[in-house]
Amino acid sequence: MDIKNTFHVYQTLVEMLTDRGYDVSKHIDYDEFIIMYEENNYNITDNDNKVHVTFFKDVKTFSKKDLTDIVQNIKAEFDNENINIIIILRDKYNITIEKELAKELYKNVEIFLFKNLTFNNTRHQDIPKHIPLTEEEAKEVLTKYKITKSQMPKMLSTDPMARYYGVRSGGIFKIIRPSTSAGEYITYRYVR
Repeated sequence: MDIKNTFHVYQTLVEMLTDRGYDVSKHIDYDEFIIMYEENNYNITDNDNKVHVTFFKDVKTFSKKDLTDIVQNIKAEFDNENINIIIILRDKYNITIEKELAKELYKNVEIFLFKNLTFNNTRHQDIPKHIPLTEEEAKEVLTKYKITKSQMPKMLSTDPMARYYGVRSGGIFKIIRPSTSAGEYITYRYVR
């Protein structure tokens, strides 16, 4: 991981956490990041200790033991069993890790690949605005249109936008697209 790409990933993570509603208030410039990088201290924690981002910096393949150790250490360090943990990996992880993440123990753990965070997709001009709905807002939409979630158009929980906003299966997105005739066109997607 070179420093310039790591800085881009760091910026995307700060934007992502801010978009998710966390208070990370870390608006640092490149020169400040270089100092953090050289001190090997560029993990991110929000001000209320509700989320912690850590970079897996080892050159070796990420293992089940690495996952367990990282999660246990973070939960112990922040004395919080419910802290949301985001792990950034250099390389793709194996199916064993995927199976572990499906367990209840890891319900608050997400893994992102370094290469998928070098650019913030939500800032791309061709990506329509995605707004995750609260449960109350979702109920209002379902009532307004007299439909159930299963009748809605779907998007997978592995979709980059669902992952970016941390919306898991069962959530609903409001998607706003520009329209030449109506100004904007609104659709909804159910995450499954």
